[in-house]
Amino acid sequence: MQHKRFGFGLATLAASALFVSGCSNATNESQSSASSTTSAAASASASPSAASSDAAHNDADVTFAQGMIPHHQQAIEMSDMLLGKQGVDPEVVSLANEIKNAQGPEI
Repeated sequence: MQHKRFGFGLATLAASALFVSGCSNATNESQSSASSTTSAAASASASPSAASSDAAHNDADVTFAQGMIPHHQQAIEMSDMLLGKQGVDPEVVSLANEIKNAQGPEI
């Protein structure tokens, strides 16, 4: 039974890692140059009022952000649970630490 719980925790930790990596700001060079070209063109044609409306947020944005807090806390809690165990593969320990380091600032 204990082995199944560890497997489930490991699978959940891996899924969280995939989610975090999917949400990262990392881009490859071609995406980066395409984005900067698009951003430069948009900046040149955008009016000041358009820029300020992009920065505004609404109640749905606030609700989403507040809902993400427990999600990030749970990722840290799962990582802590794993880090509290003995004999865990060093790569998994490294992943758990990466998740903690990424999720903390998100809260």
